[in-house]
Amino acid sequence: MTSRGLSKHLLPHIRRNPLLIKAFASFMLVVLSFMAVGSPRGVGASLPSVNITVNTSQSLGPINKNVLGVNQLGSPNELTTMKKMGLQWVRIDASLEAETNGVPAYDCQSGIWNPSILASRLALTKQAGANPEVIVDYSPSCLATKPSQYASPGYSPPDIGANKAKWISLITQLATYAIQNGVRDFEVWNEPDWLFWNGGLPAYLQLYSDTSQALEAVAKKDGVTIQVGVPALANVTNSMDMNWLDTFLAYVAKNNLPLDFISWHDYSNDPNSGPQGGLPPLCNFQFSTAKSLNGTPCYYTTTFSTSSYRDEVNQVKNELKNYPKLHPLLWIDEWNMDAEFDPRENSSFDAAFALSALEAATQAGVDRMCWYNVWDGDKNSAFGLLNNSFQPKPTYYAFFFWSQMNGNIVLSNINNPNSLSFPNDPFGTGGGVGEIAAKDSSGTIRILIYNFVPYDSQNNFGQRIGGPYVVSVNLNVASDKSLAQSASINQILPSSSNKFLAISNSNVIQKSPSNYSLSLSLNEDQVDLVTLSPENSPSPTHSLKGIYLIVTGACAAILLILMLIIRVMKGVSRQNR
Repeated sequence: MTSRGLSKHLLPHIRRNPLLIKAFASFMLVVLSFMAVGSPRGVGASLPSVNITVNTSQSLGPINKNVLGVNQLGSPNELTTMKKMGLQWVRIDASLEAETNGVPAYDCQSGIWNPSILASRLALTKQAGANPEVIVDYSPSCLATKPSQYASPGYSPPDIGANKAKWISLITQLATYAIQNGVRDFEVWNEPDWLFWNGGLPAYLQLYSDTSQALEAVAKKDGVTIQVGVPALANVTNSMDMNWLDTFLAYVAKNNLPLDFISWHDYSNDPNSGPQGGLPPLCNFQFSTAKSLNGTPCYYTTTFSTSSYRDEVNQVKNELKNYPKLHPLLWIDEWNMDAEFDPRENSSFDAAFALSALEAATQAGVDRMCWYNVWDGDKNSAFGLLNNSFQPKPTYYAFFFWSQMNGNIVLSNINNPNSLSFPNDPFGTGGGVGEIAAKDSSGTIRILIYNFVPYDSQNNFGQRIGGPYVVSVNLNVASDKSLAQSASINQILPSSSNKFLAISNSNVIQKSPSNYSLSLSLNEDQVDLVTLSPENSPSPTHSLKGIYLIVTGACAAILLILMLIIRVMKGVSRQNR
């Protein structure tokens, strides 16, 4: 019987037989499944590609977990989630100027300070399993010596004239209580180069001298070692702030004052602080839908780059070369992508940004970092790692992924990580694939990879699967241990909803006894944590199960089709008799 004759007799049976229709449908799905398995996710011949090479035999030292810090826990609702993130540090205000139910924490008449505000913050920090860093701020109203109509009295010098002895007494009380409750790190004031200090640089130098020596006196009396530092500058990249830092370092060196760390802050979108500040009036409060006069999104800054985190560390290091007696640690203890509401902070854009900044800063040698902030708090804020309902946002998982990078960093190289050429990018900011690799004592290898696109001309920051910014990644790993044939991949995906997490697997190809490879594709602002386990360790079998199900389904579909064809042919044979 010819195929035409078979079709003539078979088609009526197909129409009458739902089982045969299902069989054909199953067969077509199987074919499509094989086609999908046969090509990487979203990878085409025209996509940009990068090659990442990891050599696990060359250790570069332990991964820095001290970058897992935040500013001020504010609610018990944050504790469990932040503890799971591997939180190391919490930067908290002493709030010496604050009141509780209308009663000042510092009693001007008696000179007695009530530590209850600090106590509650220290308790939350302890419950989160983290270490506290206390900011010695701000001035109680009765000690404010230079109040301004434009700023809070708390931002004025508290130690001028007769108030000096009162301030030192207050600091002694603060240090005694804090040290007894486990505090070892003290930062003298917050951003004195900006809004939070109206006394000028000379008055701040005196404040640091009085405060740091009072803190050290208590530590010496209690027989403990503390770290005292500053100046928590709002910016270290412009000349004004560098003049602050240079004058401060010279003063400390000349007067033999304690200086255990230098701290500063960095919000990468500066000077355009979100749609609410520093932008044309057309942009104000219009958020992600507004355009500035030149047609770009309101929140877009042409100078946006995570390279500032590397450059700032190097800049401060170079400044310290002028003062060889000083050896402070380097802390960026307030940072984020933006300092105002910014819709990108709710997407995987901020997650990819955070990892790009962490990589830049740690490679340059930063010692500690503290993200701002933990919780959004209200609908007009997007600072947080947690949203208004205390649910983790994409950036939270970026830090969680970093916390999973155990053991030592190993040598890795990536070709052209920051010079990929993407279409539809008139500003030329491009994008960059970055990675960091680590190996733990069990031989498990983890590689954290991100595709950070600083600017999307189509306004799809952290929300689009596919598009012109997808990158193909070829990962090659040299391992002294045999690796399992499947790699587990935890992903932070671009998404316009809260469904941004995924888990997948990738087949690992053994190219030689000690060399392995796998292929990935990264969407715009996607983050992947790739885990390669030793061969004798439990490893994910998700993809192998998928292949098994596909093959089983194909066999079942083909068998059904054959059985029905035989049935039709028998019917035709009886009709011809």
